[in-house]
Amino acid sequence: MFDIFIIGGGINGSGIARDAAGRGYKVGLAEQFDFGSQTSSWSTKLIHGGIRYLENYEFSLVQESLKEREVINKIARNISNPMEFILPHVPSLRSSWIIQTGLFLYDFLAGKSKFSKSKKLNFKGESLEFLSQKYEYGYQYSDLQIDDSRLTLLNILDAQKNGAVVKNYTKVLSARKTKDGWEISLSNGQKYLTKFLINASGPMISKTFESVLPLKSLYPIRLIQGSHIIVKKLYKENKSYILQQPDKRIVFIIPYLDKYSLIGTTELEVESATKPQITNEEKEYLIECVNRFAKDKLSIKDILWNYSGVRPLIVDNSKSISRNSRDYHLDVQLKSSHLINIFGGKLTTYRKLSEKTVDEIDKYLRNKIKHWTHLKALPGCENEPQITNTFGLDQNIITRITRTYGDLTQKVLNCMENYDGPGDNICGNLYEFEIYYLVKNEFAKNSDDILFRRSKLGIEFNKNEIRTKIDEIIKKLNN
Repeated sequence: MFDIFIIGGGINGSGIARDAAGRGYKVGLAEQFDFGSQTSSWSTKLIHGGIRYLENYEFSLVQESLKEREVINKIARNISNPMEFILPHVPSLRSSWIIQTGLFLYDFLAGKSKFSKSKKLNFKGESLEFLSQKYEYGYQYSDLQIDDSRLTLLNILDAQKNGAVVKNYTKVLSARKTKDGWEISLSNGQKYLTKFLINASGPMISKTFESVLPLKSLYPIRLIQGSHIIVKKLYKENKSYILQQPDKRIVFIIPYLDKYSLIGTTELEVESATKPQITNEEKEYLIECVNRFAKDKLSIKDILWNYSGVRPLIVDNSKSISRNSRDYHLDVQLKSSHLINIFGGKLTTYRKLSEKTVDEIDKYLRNKIKHWTHLKALPGCENEPQITNTFGLDQNIITRITRTYGDLTQKVLNCMENYDGPGDNICGNLYEFEIYYLVKNEFAKNSDDILFRRSKLGIEFNKNEIRTKIDEIIKKLNN
């Protein structure tokens, strides 16, 4: 019997599994798709305080987010990168004093921080090749860029290291209440008993209530689709832009994977969380948003790739999507049902949400609360990589692998021993030995897992023959 079983292997579910397993609980987790393959891997790739949330007076959410920015930078240093953001001033949208007040509050709520404080910029004294000359000044502040899908996976790996049983591509078919907890039935035919159940199914939470749990949701949910586009790198400077729009929304431009710029996000209310896809209207909106500020204009033809994710928000009294709170809510039903439902949440606050969730179980059992995830680095992020065996690989390959795997790099490279070298070249700088590592150690089950969530090479290499070759290698490894 498990102490805790978690439905959902997105960032919240994986964070809860890590925290609970590290406190000594026997933990199980099932994710119907790949870990972090839904909302958790289709974000803007930022750990940020949410400067625009200040306009909604969500000061506690911003403060908690800024504190978490510090923690995640420390525990996930290999996959995170402090980033400066430039905010061009648009007098017709927000006055200078409002922006400066907001940035002052942002710095104040952050407290003592390693991140650079905000400042005003005169663009005439800056080398900004992206920005149109009609923008004379603006502001700069700092936040944190992150590899979102890898952050989810590293939490899963640490949970497993601490004894958790974690399964991807395994759906929870039903959860039946028993005298002492719950009986869980999985799509692989297995059944488990657990004392406590945590519903962390994210945007699928309404479906979980409909088809898995014999309960009704107490909170109405609205599903908000956020879409992003990726284009060739728009400028050389290693800075991001935050662009104010006439509809009072903001759009980010972020340097991505050395040779791209990531642009997003939209906010579109949708009916379903399944297989979200960007609309033509969203593409046009993002291009138009960029072109209001760009020296060199973009067109839809410049889009190399796109993705969409769906975020669940608890319905509040806000008339607009932008003003709907981004805060999370824990629906704690331990006394009546040994159940906790997770509503809402965002990438930035996943660790704190996880900590508070496990605290609820500790309090219910009258166990001593032991906070630890803010101190312990995630796998691959603990030490500087020590590389001794490279089989003569090109330095570009070593650089990408080191950037991705951190101090797990040598473990990845050691897989070349199975091939007396790197094995077959699949595409770009992806070789057979890396697929071996990902299948054997990081739960990769198909070509999408490899190309988009584990390596990000699918942006450039997404042909059927490449997918087929990877799937054949995976099938061979699993036989």
